[in-house]
Amino acid sequence: MRTLAQHVNSVLNKHARVTVESAQLSYESTGKPVKRYHSFQYKAGSWARAERVVAKVEVTSMGTNVRFIVSSLNIRAKVLYEQGYCARGAAELRIKDHKTYLLSGRMSCSSFKANQFRLFFHSAAYLRVNIYSAKRIARGNRVLQSHYENNSTRAGKGSRKSEVHENKSDN
Repeated sequence: MRTLAQHVNSVLNKHARVTVESAQLSYESTGKPVKRYHSFQYKAGSWARAERVVAKVEVTSMGTNVRFIVSSLNIRAKVLYEQGYCARGAAELRIKDHKTYLLSGRMSCSSFKANQFRLFFHSAAYLRVNIYSAKRIARGNRVLQSHYENNSTRAGKGSRKSEVHENKSDN
């Protein structure tokens, strides 16, 4: 079982043409972004047999975006693309973040257990940073919400003066 991205070529574009046209018409009539999926069998010249290809067509105000993936999995095209292919990409980004920002790709110890222990500490640090960030964001949102509510209450009672506070230090 495998799923991988496929480069666009004229034959793939022919197979997806009806889906692209349908998505474009839908976008033109509603003005809302449209996402459609279509699957078909395709055999490139170098392939031993035909494979299932899934086309994702997305039409937005930025234009038409067509992507193709090849997969041996026999599940609905939308599920395969969104929950299989995209989820795998998201997981790979988390691994890349882990390696890049925590230097966890550096396994310089000579024993497996020592490297595993090192990776354990990198993972603990990664979790700690994410939890700390989430708490700071949540606290910041509460402060902003409180500020917004206080200003909304004042604004409803009549005119409001704006105050500017400057920090002055004696040098």
